[in-house]
Amino acid sequence: MVDRTVRKLGGEITGLVQERLRDGERLDALQQLCNEQRENLARLQEENKTIAETSQAHKDEQDASLAGIRAKALAQEKANEATLAETQDALHKLKWALGVNKTMGGD
Repeated sequence: MVDRTVRKLGGEITGLVQERLRDGERLDALQQLCNEQRENLARLQEENKTIAETSQAHKDEQDASLAGIRAKALAQEKANEATLAETQDALHKLKWALGVNKTMGGD
């Protein structure tokens, strides 16, 4: 009877040991999966950082280019206004000269 109980308990112990070994294998697999996920996350975070930096640099470059375009447009507008003012002044002088010429009798 004792032998039978010892055999029964021995079988249960062997079953428990095998179950714990399988649990250990599962834990190892889960640990490996966690390590892979950690590496993937670190890689993705680095890629995200690089993309954000590149995007910001591109945005800064576009902003600087746009500021240059605006400055050139403003300078061109002022130059156009100055040319228009000179042209209008010349037109007024020409009209005045023609008016003087008409009043002087020369046609």
